[in-house]
Amino acid sequence: MKKVILTLIAFTFFSCQQKADNSLHLYSQIEICRKELEKDVDAENEIIKYAFEESRELKERFKKHIRSVNLIANSSRHIGNADRDKILNTRDSLNKSLGINLNLAPRLSYKKIDDSIFKKTIEIDFLRLRKHYQEKYILPFLPKEIGL
Repeated sequence: MKKVILTLIAFTFFSCQQKADNSLHLYSQIEICRKELEKDVDAENEIIKYAFEESRELKERFKKHIRSVNLIANSSRHIGNADRDKILNTRDSLNKSLGINLNLAPRLSYKKIDDSIFKKTIEIDFLRLRKHYQEKYILPFLPKEIGL
């Protein structure tokens, strides 16, 4: 009987350790993806800033779109302070109201994941929203001299 109990305890311990290793690997892969996406968004942002520095008229024309990009960026900064439902509501409402129509993971897929992985995946969602908004409403309308 003792052997069975010890075997079950050992099996449980090693299963938990393997699960923790898998979560750590997943977290590091998500972090790599987030950093790459953040670099892409920042590069696009620099192109937009350069175009606006070159032309004041262009900056005035895109004022509404600049506010929308800033709204997405500011919303993503409050991820750590809010509950999951509020964050998901914000993400979904920005996606719908700004006309981005990006395919995002459904709410149910976030129910059972770890908090740290949830925060990173939501950061990725907000970066994707920002990137797609810039690519849809700003970048195609910049002058060709910018080098896009």
